[in-house]
Amino acid sequence: MKFLVLILLSSTYGWETVTGGTKYPLDFSTHSLYISTDSESGSEDVIYVEMLKADSLEDSRVIITFEWQVFDNCNGWSYPTNIPAKRNRIWKISRTATHISISCNGMEVYKKSV
Repeated sequence: MKFLVLILLSSTYGWETVTGGTKYPLDFSTHSLYISTDSESGSEDVIYVEMLKADSLEDSRVIITFEWQVFDNCNGWSYPTNIPAKRNRIWKISRTATHISISCNGMEVYKKSV
């Protein structure tokens, strides 16, 4: 299984390549995480995001497979059917005090309570 290199969008700096396994500060109360992918549907590629509290304890985890399974540790696995067919995708992962939501190319594909 291959993991994707995540691309983070910062309102100040634009697109930035990030290194897997590295912690990056992002305040989900004021920002969303944007990831650009070019993975084929059905591939074994995976997007894996852990959201940590300030004390480095895990708060939330989101996993997206390109077999169109979404996992978050509050709700388990879901199987969205409205993923855009286009190979190049921009994913937006947002988290509030009450919800995790995921959009793909501007279309909400996942929203669950936390």
